[in-house]
Amino acid sequence: MFQKILVFFLTFAALASAEWKETGMARCSGLFLLNENDASANVFGCQILDSLRTSVLDIDAKLRHSETSGSWTYKAWKLKSEMSVSEMKIGTRGKFRHLILETSVAGNNEHLRALTVSSLQLNDSLFYIGMHLGGGSVGTLKTEWTTLVPNGLLDTVDLEYEARYRTKGAFIGSKYLRHAAEINWDFLHTRRAPFEDVHDAIRDSSEGFLGRLNYEYRGTSGTIRFWALWAHLNSEFFLLRSEENNVKRFGYLELRGNLEGANLAYENAKWNLQAGAFFLQLEIPRHAERFFETLAPQRALDYSLLQTLSLSFYKVNYRMYGDLSGFLSHAKIKRTFEFSPGEFHLRPGISADFFYVQGKLDGAQENVKTALILTQVRKRIYEGSLNAFGVIASLSFKVETPKRRFFFDANAYQIAPLILSKELTETDENGNEVDVSFTGNTEDGKVPSKTEYLPLRTGFAFDASIGFRF
Repeated sequence: MFQKILVFFLTFAALASAEWKETGMARCSGLFLLNENDASANVFGCQILDSLRTSVLDIDAKLRHSETSGSWTYKAWKLKSEMSVSEMKIGTRGKFRHLILETSVAGNNEHLRALTVSSLQLNDSLFYIGMHLGGGSVGTLKTEWTTLVPNGLLDTVDLEYEARYRTKGAFIGSKYLRHAAEINWDFLHTRRAPFEDVHDAIRDSSEGFLGRLNYEYRGTSGTIRFWALWAHLNSEFFLLRSEENNVKRFGYLELRGNLEGANLAYENAKWNLQAGAFFLQLEIPRHAERFFETLAPQRALDYSLLQTLSLSFYKVNYRMYGDLSGFLSHAKIKRTFEFSPGEFHLRPGISADFFYVQGKLDGAQENVKTALILTQVRKRIYEGSLNAFGVIASLSFKVETPKRRFFFDANAYQIAPLILSKELTETDENGNEVDVSFTGNTEDGKVPSKTEYLPLRTGFAFDASIGFRF
């Protein structure tokens, strides 16, 4: 079906105008954050793009495959997640005298999403206004939660996460001489997707707001770009178990967050300079009501086990709440060189992006154990801090044929923290404090160094593409 739609649009575009431009490209990229013993995260994807530009109509088509995986080990538990997506995307953009219409459809046999954008503008583009509307579902995230100390009852929990969302928003902008400015507003809403064939699942109900300001000045010597954003998210996550048409909740987590940030960049043919700062605040509210526990393991067991076993451990409910704040600042400098041997065009480059990260944790965990009419509560207070300074070093290389119709572009990045420090303390109900590891893993009962372990402490990334222009 997608192929037929693509052929129709390409044929229509070719007939709509005798003048057209075509661009095709194959691109692969990946991000690998390494710490194999405790935590890791990997993202890899490839895509094939083709686009056609005419006087009144633009068409884009894309085939994409991506794989995402991550794992984290904490004390006696290991959490592993992965997602694989293969999909096709088709987008069109019609340019009329006072109106621009855009639409795109992406997905596969299981998941589909769509987006429409319309904007009204003056002839000289001095002022324009528009809105967009979209929705659909994304790929399924599979999560495996395994205990490293098997007990025969709850060794592994297999979860699947799927979200169905709707997004809408508006934008207003202006272009005057070399200046361009735009303000965007977006609203995102998700609703719980059904899971008839899934035994255990993660579902969420979220609402998010995003505001963004973009400004650009194209001067004779270079381009200045500035953007700022503000985002707010309020989410509720549910761990659900389906058994014989009966749905039970064995976990609940409410998350509230705010993100503010800004970035300033200057770019010309040889230099790319950037600087930015971002602030993040996350809150997990405290809920004391029944069935709103962060984790209630007994509800994740089969009903037959609950009838026949005395499960003292699984009658313990866990509640977590607290605050997390973070700050990130960066400064980037990139130098590009250009050579023309044999009429070919070579553009090697080198860059360094220095970053500083600061984080603070203030959280608590309550273990609530109920026996008959007695309730025992054990509380743990966690306080932590994180400081990291480092650099993301990059090498780039681009080559184009004499008429610039064919090109190859490659980039390699190395994430190298230079200074790492962390501190995490746990206070029990008696007020005693002990150092604990971020990963929870120690050897021979020794307390790890405050600067020795850090999840996702280093990694590298790459991006490579090859294509043509006609």
